[in-house]
Amino acid sequence: KQGKQNNYQSSNFQFRSGYSLTQHPPKSNWLIKRYIDASSLIEIFGDPGCFKTFLALDIALCIATNTPYHGLPVSKSGSVFYIAGEGFHGIPRRLRVWSLANGVDLKGIPFFVSNQ
Repeated sequence: KQGKQNNYQSSNFQFRSGYSLTQHPPKSNWLIKRYIDASSLIEIFGDPGCFKTFLALDIALCIATNTPYHGLPVSKSGSVFYIAGEGFHGIPRRLRVWSLANGVDLKGIPFFVSNQ
């Protein structure tokens, strides 16, 4: 249904016109300042071998452990659910290396990995 300023909505899901967004931009709720907004869904993609999994695990573990992300504070830590799209068998080694490099014990940390 059409609302004010050419916005379209159905229950809580809505589309705002580009003009409306420029006039009243939403405030950012940074999880990691300048990189990840708390209300966003992120995807990391790139060529094979360009360290996507390392980047994703680094971000995810910083959020789960409230560890600063390369000097940037994590404003809100919490549970992280990592869906392993590929390379599942290498994840345990990468988790161990991250734990050692950051001096963080992963025991009891709210970080969970899918089984495939």
